[in-house]
Amino acid sequence: MTVYLAVKAYKRKPVTGAEGLLGLEGEARTDVHHKGQVFIHGELWQAWSDEPVMAGERIIVEKVQDLKLKVKKTGMKD
Repeated sequence: MTVYLAVKAYKRKPVTGAEGLLGLEGEARTDVHHKGQVFIHGELWQAWSDEPVMAGERIIVEKVQDLKLKVKKTGMKD
């Protein structure tokens, strides 16, 4: 039983730290390209993107680097 619980905990996705932000969806609060702000998990974050993202568009976190998030569009708008 102990081994089962250990394996289950190991496979679980992290919920804190940088790893816990990867894959989360949020909303661009400003236009984002080389820089901007996004709202994720109840917090505002500095962000950048390889493609222009307009304020209000839904985004997903691809990468975390130096407390800044690399994001991309999800294709949906609120």
